[in-house]
Amino acid sequence: MEQNIYNAIYKVNHAGGCGSCFYLKQYDLFVINYHVVEGFRQVAIQDNDKNSFLARVVMVNSVLDIALLSVEGDFSALPDIRLSELKEVAIGQKINVAGYPFGMPFTVTEGTVSSPRQLINNSYYIERGELIAITASKITDADNMGFGIPVDTLKKVLENIESLDRSVFNVQCNSCDEFISEEDEYCPCCGDKLPEEIFKERGLT
Repeated sequence: MEQNIYNAIYKVNHAGGCGSCFYLKQYDLFVINYHVVEGFRQVAIQDNDKNSFLARVVMVNSVLDIALLSVEGDFSALPDIRLSELKEVAIGQKINVAGYPFGMPFTVTEGTVSSPRQLINNSYYIERGELIAITASKITDADNMGFGIPVDTLKKVLENIESLDRSVFNVQCNSCDEFISEEDEYCPCCGDKLPEEIFKERGLT
């Protein structure tokens, strides 16, 4: 594995806490869990050298627990994280977990896949320089067992990314994948009910 791949993983800070995100060079966007930035339109991101940048939350999908951040800056020197083409991972397969768990300094730990549909631990999963999953949650009382969002879910979000208006906050309808920038209770495209308070914004401190 190329160790410099971890340069593309940043710490996220806001008034409600912190988390981790990673950069997708092909799309010039950072990816993070929705639950980490829920209610925020702006957050700060920081690299391992403590260089800080202001990031705007430009898209959220609360059902998939994925959000996208747009950041002004030149990130062209960052390594490219490839999205894995693996259709399924194997039980016992070794993976590396990298990120800033619980606000601690950057860490990389090795994990093992305990189930092809239940991946592990508290950040972002990279194998052979490829992303295979994004953490969804962690069970602290179950021997560090965690659950990951398969990379194919992220690919689904990115399919129509060209139509995303990055100058505003967007909610993605989980039924028709439409990006919605005007506050509404229902998707104007398919009529599906949107998650309650998805447009609600938390105040900055």
